[in-house]
Amino acid sequence: MEPVSSWWYLTIYSHFQLKVPVMAVLDTSSLDLGGSSIPALLWREKARIILVVVVFLLLAGFYLTLVAQPRFTATTIVALESRDEQIVDFESVISSLGGESSVVNTEVEVLRSRILLERLAIDLDLVSDPAFNPYLREASILDVGTWLRRLTGNATPRTPSEREALDATVDSVLQQLTITNIRESFVFRISIIADQPEKAARIADRLAELYIDDQFRLVVDATEQASAWLSERVAELRAELRAAEVAVSTFNAEIDVVSAEAVAGLNVQIADRRERLADLEVELTEAEALLDELEAESSAARRAQTDIARINARIESLQAGLDALEQQQKRQSADLLVFEQLEREAEASRLIYENFLARLKEISVQQGLQQADSRILSYAVVPRSPSAPKADLLMVLSLIAGLLVGSGYVVLREMGQSTFRTGEDLEAISLSPIMGQIPQIPKKRRKDVIEYLREKPSSPAAEAIRNLRTSLLMSNPEAPPEVIMVTSSIPSEGKTTQSLALAMNFASLGRKTLLIECDIRRRVFAEYFSMAGQHSILSVMTNEVLLKDAVEYVPSLGCDVLAAGRAEMNAADLFSQPGLAELIQEARALYDVVVIDTPPVLVVPDARVIGVKADAVLYVVKWDATTVAQVRNGMKMLESANASITGMVLSQVDPAGMRRYGYGERYGAYASYGANYYE
Repeated sequence: MEPVSSWWYLTIYSHFQLKVPVMAVLDTSSLDLGGSSIPALLWREKARIILVVVVFLLLAGFYLTLVAQPRFTATTIVALESRDEQIVDFESVISSLGGESSVVNTEVEVLRSRILLERLAIDLDLVSDPAFNPYLREASILDVGTWLRRLTGNATPRTPSEREALDATVDSVLQQLTITNIRESFVFRISIIADQPEKAARIADRLAELYIDDQFRLVVDATEQASAWLSERVAELRAELRAAEVAVSTFNAEIDVVSAEAVAGLNVQIADRRERLADLEVELTEAEALLDELEAESSAARRAQTDIARINARIESLQAGLDALEQQQKRQSADLLVFEQLEREAEASRLIYENFLARLKEISVQQGLQQADSRILSYAVVPRSPSAPKADLLMVLSLIAGLLVGSGYVVLREMGQSTFRTGEDLEAISLSPIMGQIPQIPKKRRKDVIEYLREKPSSPAAEAIRNLRTSLLMSNPEAPPEVIMVTSSIPSEGKTTQSLALAMNFASLGRKTLLIECDIRRRVFAEYFSMAGQHSILSVMTNEVLLKDAVEYVPSLGCDVLAAGRAEMNAADLFSQPGLAELIQEARALYDVVVIDTPPVLVVPDARVIGVKADAVLYVVKWDATTVAQVRNGMKMLESANASITGMVLSQVDPAGMRRYGYGERYGAYASYGANYYE
């Protein structure tokens, strides 16, 4: 006896569609969460998810051990010396960097400049390193370009020029170079990734040195340019000063000695003479007035005339001297202005000359004190372990990716499921009662199926067939069906097995049973049991022999069997003739139960022709295999032929699959009571 672990249910519909629970056996020894929630689904499908995770981990391990090359990262730290810019100050020659963020960003781009990296590539001969020069690398199996060249007939790659090789090397260095600025500071991290730890440290250090050397050269060049410009400018200023001094001397030699005091003395003399001239004019006016009062021939008049003449002579003399002094004053004033202008220009030239000369001397003295705007704070330390690939991180990511992909696959697979896993699903879609749910029979060969049912009458499959028989009889208790047709949507759904098992079960009740094989195209009864094969259903339909002479008793079934035979006429046309109806009518008279096994509905129209002549039609649906569309289309075809379906049968139910999908609990509520009833 086989141990029984649990129960599962069949729903039997009476004529009034009263649901009666009927028990059959399923094993639910393993943990079952049940339900249809995502956590329950993921738990049920944990084996598939674990398999996907293992695959991802194996791929990650394969990548780490055979594909990935270790990469090492070395970092050199450089500090930027910040100084404020002054235009004509000595510090502007030493450094031109300020402390603004734009300056920091500029220096980052300088470190990444192709000119600096070209110097690095040439200095360290990175062009000859396959790690940085892609033209020197061996073609990979996965290289698309190599396969394209082979397909086009250019298997040999083109030899690059020196410029192309250098540009490709610089591109590779740029991809492996990272420049970062420490927040709120003037400190940079120069990080380089290379295939060897020593190489990474060497490249990072050398790039920092070339950067500082480039800055120093810029400072030296700026100093030399400033010195040259100042020297030229001092020479120009010296010449200008000499010319100004010569102009002062020449002008001073061409004129009388001119000074502000001399001009002031002339102004005093002019004022004095103007005052004396004014006095004489008053005196002259008084003498003329006196002359007018005197007699013309008097001695007093003659003296007055003499005085007037003398005053006029003096006035003329003073006026002439005044005019001469005014001309001299004007001339000396103009010369004084020109002389002072020349002296001021000469003094200005002297001041400018002395200022630039002092700057030139400062630069000459400090010529050897230039320094770069940056300095190395820390040279790169040779890395002890690779920075990439990070084995721990990759394995964790692979684990997470495996879980996500596995879970996504399980969820999508469940969402895309369009088959039947429970009787309730089949009933909801077909709108027909569920007559039975038959578990898988643990036999591979068809010949072993009947032997299994006969030797294990208390097995889950045998009990399920009994439940099917009971459901069928209770579908119409007043007039139990006598002619039962069994069909399905497509082949391999278990309809023939159900027909044989159902006929065998009716025969075990002592009822005279006939099993008819109407699948004349495949004729699979011979795979279940041996028959003489003298007559077939065709012999009866063509009236060659009587039904009682054509049938053959099969001991393993315990009933008569009318096998199919080879026909030259189309099967559907053959079954449409009156011979089939006459055969069924004769079978009703000779037997209590007639079970007809027909071809699938969606494959050939035979079942639609036969269905209208049967009392009951059982529609077999394979568990988790037949799709909803197939069942609906098959049922529509039967309905179009006025062949009403009595009930549905869910066949080949996998107990382990039921538990895996979370339906074991639905059928196993009374599992603890089954051990004393079933094998």
